[in-house]
Amino acid sequence: MRTRSAPPASRRADSWQRLALCGALLTTVSCAQPVPADPRETLAQIRTLVGDTACRSDDQCRVLPLGSRPCGGPESYLAWSTASTDQAALAALADRYQSQRQVEHQKSGRLSTCEVLPAPAVACVRAAADPVGRCVLQPGGRSAQVR
Repeated sequence: MRTRSAPPASRRADSWQRLALCGALLTTVSCAQPVPADPRETLAQIRTLVGDTACRSDDQCRVLPLGSRPCGGPESYLAWSTASTDQAALAALADRYQSQRQVEHQKSGRLSTCEVLPAPAVACVRAAADPVGRCVLQPGGRSAQVR
């Protein structure tokens, strides 16, 4: 009867390292936040993050290009405030939303008029008795601070 000898220590160490790596990868993949497949969910997250667009001056107001048109460019714009919005989180959601809309256009074969929507102006607008204003899109196209 043959007896098997134990594998060399280096092979056992390699096996443990591989096992630990696989475990780490599985944990990372399984714990990652799911990315919503529906662009409406992402748009709702964007609107929630932007919130009420509270501002004290025009300098706090920005314009966010939203989505994607089949011929290129954003499908709309949204006013947001640097005073009350996490810029990095908003940029990540906006990029995800743009990608989701591009995929939708490719799958559906949608076409558009290929008109360019210029970025609107944005201003901090205050009600007479309100010390805090709200960032609001303005018609025209004076230099808006995009994203």
